[in-house]
Amino acid sequence: DTSLGGALKALQGWLKKIDERPDKYHIVRTANDIDQAVAENKLGIYFTHQGTGHFEGDVEKVAVFRQLGYGYCLLAYNMRNAVGDGCFEPDNGRLTIYGKALVSAYNRYGMIVDVSHTGERTALDAIEHSSAPVISSHSVAQAVRDYPRSHSDELIKAIGQSGGVMNINTVGGFVDPSNPDVVTTDILFAHIDHIVSLIGIDHVGYGSDYVPDVTISADMGLTPMADALFPDRDGTHVFSTMFVKGVPTPAPYQIIAALVDKLLEKGYSEEDCGKFLGGNNYRLFKQVWR
Repeated sequence: DTSLGGALKALQGWLKKIDERPDKYHIVRTANDIDQAVAENKLGIYFTHQGTGHFEGDVEKVAVFRQLGYGYCLLAYNMRNAVGDGCFEPDNGRLTIYGKALVSAYNRYGMIVDVSHTGERTALDAIEHSSAPVISSHSVAQAVRDYPRSHSDELIKAIGQSGGVMNINTVGGFVDPSNPDVVTTDILFAHIDHIVSLIGIDHVGYGSDYVPDVTISADMGLTPMADALFPDRDGTHVFSTMFVKGVPTPAPYQIIAALVDKLLEKGYSEEDCGKFLGGNNYRLFKQVWR
């Protein structure tokens, strides 16, 4: 539920869980909060949102959600909204007047602009309009696998030139639509290596897009996307493609370990791996969050 009510209901549930375990969790609003969580051996948590419906057309709500612990919000989730086009829209529309005002509010209040799921032209406009670096929190490279959820070389370069970070995901339907049920560290490495060739190791990161069991159903309001992803579906499709070949479970830490092994095998240094695993995003957070 991308509405204001849905966002607040979800947030209330998460904050309750966090409040119940102050010994284990720490809300992250700034990079200093990350440092504190590490020092106290706690899990630092910040929130994100896939879309902008929760702002209800009021850009000043960005300040409220920022204070509540939202670190970044993407602009358009697959389909067109008041900000611009999502990545599945065929017209590739531009950032709207409201979208420009929203990006300015993101900059003003320290919310990072997320261009994942967003249409190419809208994303490029947003990067041009933004005075701060942007993030692509979970996308892949179009040159490796051409698919609506992937980013063109032009967009990847724009993300890097902004000072931002392009994070790759590990969902089979996105990283390799031609063979979505067999994700390998080789194909994931191909995405990473291509991005590095365009914008350097300082601008690539890991954003798994992982949840244990992703279900796309007609009653979720995602029918157009589901039809595009799975033309032969029967109304419901459960991704089985969070698994990476050779990794026994889709647990993120195991996928990360396998990816690091692949990066080291291919000649990347331990310092490079550290940047990929979080160092680059930490730098971005430190620059934008306040």
